[in-house]
Amino acid sequence: MGSPVIVAVVCAAIACAPPAWATPFSLFDRAYSHKVRAGEDFLYASLPDPNVCIAGTLTQKAKDRALESMNRIRALHGLAKVRYSSRYDRSVQEAALIQAANGYPGHYPKPSARCYTAAGAEASRTSNLYSGGGGVDPVVHMIGWTNDARNRSTVAAAGHRRWVLNPFATYMSYGQVEGYAAQKVFGFDRESKFLPPITVDYIAFPYETYPFTLMADDPPWSFSVVEDKKSLQGNRHPYFQLATVRVTRVSDGTRLRVSHLYNDGGEKKVLNFLSWRVAGWEFDTLYQVEIRNVAMQSRKLQSFSYRVYIDRAGRQPETAREARGQVRFERDREKPLPSVRPSRQRKITREAREREARAAARAAKRLGEYRKE
Repeated sequence: MGSPVIVAVVCAAIACAPPAWATPFSLFDRAYSHKVRAGEDFLYASLPDPNVCIAGTLTQKAKDRALESMNRIRALHGLAKVRYSSRYDRSVQEAALIQAANGYPGHYPKPSARCYTAAGAEASRTSNLYSGGGGVDPVVHMIGWTNDARNRSTVAAAGHRRWVLNPFATYMSYGQVEGYAAQKVFGFDRESKFLPPITVDYIAFPYETYPFTLMADDPPWSFSVVEDKKSLQGNRHPYFQLATVRVTRVSDGTRLRVSHLYNDGGEKKVLNFLSWRVAGWEFDTLYQVEIRNVAMQSRKLQSFSYRVYIDRAGRQPETAREARGQVRFERDREKPLPSVRPSRQRKITREAREREARAAARAAKRLGEYRKE
């Protein structure tokens, strides 16, 4: 969410594509690219009708599908599952109705908008929004919000992605009317509050072995620091004023061109945020990413390093699997969600870099002396 924004307009359906809910959970296997439509029987317990301001209601299967896809995406980053809040079903459905009836009036619809309700307006303000047409599989919306490549506000700020991958998130609610969707991401005042388990030190996108569908349309790569595990506000800090980004192809050591660096401290959004573009990256190729000179709240500069493999062929490289133990999407929807076992995230301190540099200098000196003999 963040600024008043939306992602992607839904394209026409692929005639040959089977209904997504009838296939295995296949973010790895099919690039939906905002094209997979869903049938009314799957989506609606009662049909909406924007012409007469009827919001309708979603089936439990549709809501479960939205929750499942969000939690599987969060699992890729070592983040805890969120719970579904049915207390806000009516308001998010009315928010989706307002969007559909007015062709997307944004996060702050005016009272003069068609089908306006106070509850729908409130949900519009506290939700990720998606514009489109025709019933759409909820997983398509989750892909779009996470990818965020077509964010109408600031693509580099990836406001929707930041809410999906918020480590402090505990609940979600989801509504859809004819492809227009609302995912409530904050303001769950009627639910009990609790602190989710947070074990990661950062959130990177893409990260380790990653489904290619989440990288459709070449979205910006991103990184956020999770220094304070107890408070969301405790992570609002200008971490990236001095930061640099390096992306290296592991196979031959080639450094890819990094551009369009964007950063903010998270003052008006969720977490602090650094994003960038990578030129010439390829599917099924292993990369090393280094974020250097991150200004921690302790006033020390720190660096972070992790690997990325954007999996299109469905073959995870041994090097990435052995190094990270990445949680991957299950191919069978019927299997239980994988437990979140985040991989050990590597941090490189300035002192460690200096030690490595001194050791390398000593080794080079010895090599030079050896060659002279």
